Amino acid sequence: MNIFKILIILFLTTFLSSKAFAAKGEATVYKVTITKIEMCDSTSTASSCNGAATVFSGDSGPIDIASTTAGESAAGLGNLSGAKIGETYSYVQVTMKRAMTVKGSAKDGAGTTCVTAEDGTNALAAEGAASSETPAEVTLFAAFVGDASDGLPLNMNSVDDATGSGPDPAGTIANEHDFFQYRNELTAPITLKAGSLPSVKIAFGTSQAVEAVGNMGNCTQNIAAQVGFIAAEPDITITITN
Repeated sequence: MNIFKILIILFLTTFLSSKAFAAKGEATVYKVTITKIEMCDSTSTASSCNGAATVFSGDSGPIDIASTTAGESAAGLGNLSGAKIGETYSYVQVTMKRAMTVKGSAKDGAGTTCVTAEDGTNALAAEGAASSETPAEVTLFAAFVGDASDGLPLNMNSVDDATGSGPDPAGTIANEHDFFQYRNELTAPITLKAGSLPSVKIAFGTSQAVEAVGNMGNCTQNIAAQVGFIAAEPDITITITN
């Protein structure tokens, strides 16, 4: 049995403009919904998933990453039966909802500790509350609205729907879109062999998965597309088992 452990840091929201300051804190609740996972062939790049083979398609339902011990599997999703025998894959592309259920706290750009208190939208970051308040379970959106000129990376973009149709240009998040996809290079390419169908498992950690961007003005003011609470990246380990 060959086990490929691929450590990928999901750049969901940390690609911030040099004009914005962000700090991260722990999320005690962090629920994500994955709708598609694809393997991308060896010609793929950070901005393009070529020869995509779907290994999961559907609705994972809310997966509470924070409820698992760091490094343990939060969900087992799909297998590689849709991939081609003999093909080499070098990237993974994941499509998921931008809206995430998050509870936690973080310091904003002025060094003020804020706790989650209000829902964000697909266009705006969320207000917070003072650290004396109890954090609330709210909806935060991953990746602020912007493009590469704002510091968003080429390995992510928003899409029309759960299947990943109508993708925006690489490095672009549009406020009218509620889904996005990202591409991560594997630490080692995988070539599938006949007679062996690997399974895919995903494990997460959330010690720095809530983010306060910019000066939030006592946690409740100055909120904008690139100022306020957003869902930061979890750590993710994808384990592919033959």
